[in-house]
Amino acid sequence: LGVLTLYEGMIDKAGLTAFSSPEQALSFSSLDRESSKPVVLSKTYALIKPVTALGVTSTRAGISTRQILIASGDDRISSVSRNLLEPRRPTGEVKKHEKEEGLFQYTPLVPLVSMSAPSYNLTV
Repeated sequence: LGVLTLYEGMIDKAGLTAFSSPEQALSFSSLDRESSKPVVLSKTYALIKPVTALGVTSTRAGISTRQILIASGDDRISSVSRNLLEPRRPTGEVKKHEKEEGLFQYTPLVPLVSMSAPSYNLTV
């Protein structure tokens, strides 16, 4: 399972100082070669079961956190938190500011916990 996240308007370490500030555009065009390109973060995850379908949960007001729904080869639906598939998860030791953001250390295997599955012990 590959996860990509695009960020635009990123500023490098030396880009913002007390004496200078970078010029940033309010819009981005993939056709314009002169504009800055978005930053792409990616991580790859492995699942212990074959995946037959993927989906995303949503609520009317967007109050609850999004979950990724995974239909597996054994006719069950599992729910995985979006935070578990975050491409910003560090591969090394987690720093304090990363913990404050809710990030934890990257592990390539995604656990599919049967107790948190919407289909629990039923086949779909």
